[in-house]
Amino acid sequence: MQRFAPLCILAAAVLAGCGMGHRQTITTSNGAETVTTSGDNKTVTVNGSQGSATVGAGAIDISKLGAPVYPGATQDQNGGISMSNDKGTSETAVFKTPDDFSKVESYYKSQLPAGSEKMNMATSGGSLATFEIGDENSAEQTTVTVTSKPGDPTSILLSHVVKSGAGAATVASPNTGAMAPNANASAAPAMEASGVPAIATATP
Repeated sequence: MQRFAPLCILAAAVLAGCGMGHRQTITTSNGAETVTTSGDNKTVTVNGSQGSATVGAGAIDISKLGAPVYPGATQDQNGGISMSNDKGTSETAVFKTPDDFSKVESYYKSQLPAGSEKMNMATSGGSLATFEIGDENSAEQTTVTVTSKPGDPTSILLSHVVKSGAGAATVASPNTGAMAPNANASAAPAMEASGVPAIATATP
């Protein structure tokens, strides 16, 4: 959800620059944000007026991703992103596998409902397949994005959004390595206050 983006960036940024586990309060244009870093420095949680976001190794419950994890795939070292506010909840994680793109794409095509594959394309630079269950008007939406580049492992992004009511905010499509428009600008005050750089991450 796009309104989660500033919290998500702040959590990811603190995780990238954190020291020992601790809690701090950062004042931003959105109010006070409480940032908690786990003792092993692998997970960061941000709580504020816009909701909460947790980033890192212990951030997600795999059973809540809305789609199966590809057999043998390993979770990305950055873990995942779990977010919640009064509009709903979101779980997003990235997995890697040495299996080729076509094998992974075929697996999800067999596991997910007929017609859920929305894109399957290949170029000289790599391959991309997307699957969607539900849409932005649904109470729940699950998205699976499979990508590959020559010489790299196949990447699988799983995202599951559950809305708490009809007035939920518009769900943004998952996009690895990129933030929603103007997200960096929205989170800039918090990151400047915490002394850590802005970094990109996945946004459900």
